[in-house]
Amino acid sequence: MDLLALQEYFISNPGVLWVVAAVVFIIIEVSIPGIGGLFSGVAALSLGTLLIFDIISPETFVAQLAWFFGLTIFWAAVLWKPLKKMMMPSGEAYSDIIGTTAKVVSRMEKGKLGTVKWSGTTMRSRIIETSAVDSIDADQEVWIHDKDGTVLLIDVSPIDTKNNS
Repeated sequence: MDLLALQEYFISNPGVLWVVAAVVFIIIEVSIPGIGGLFSGVAALSLGTLLIFDIISPETFVAQLAWFFGLTIFWAAVLWKPLKKMMMPSGEAYSDIIGTTAKVVSRMEKGKLGTVKWSGTTMRSRIIETSAVDSIDADQEVWIHDKDGTVLLIDVSPIDTKNNS
């Protein structure tokens, strides 16, 4: 099959082209996770299926693109939360950080947000309320006691295992 015949085939069978696009999007998602290839792949597969079975029949490529983007938004809205829960069950985010040390990026004051560097990553942090210190200087090593969402709760002293904080 030459290139011209392949082009003619896809023009006369746009549903097949969308199914091929779905495979490409899913391969991209597997290769580079987190860029939305899964939602685009499911949308392209949905559109291809709708076209193959003549459930919809948008005549122009622009109309097909409108369907594709609409279905991508639909599948992202439907699948986002279930996939997020499956990938990171609640309560487990950053649980491996608690009890480890980090380095303060710039001077921090109690009651204000600051930043620490943990494992090469800069993260938002706050001095715990029960800390004996009111500020922590830059480059000082601190202990991560807990987390509040994505904010790390830190102190200059290690975690007291008797009191769990």
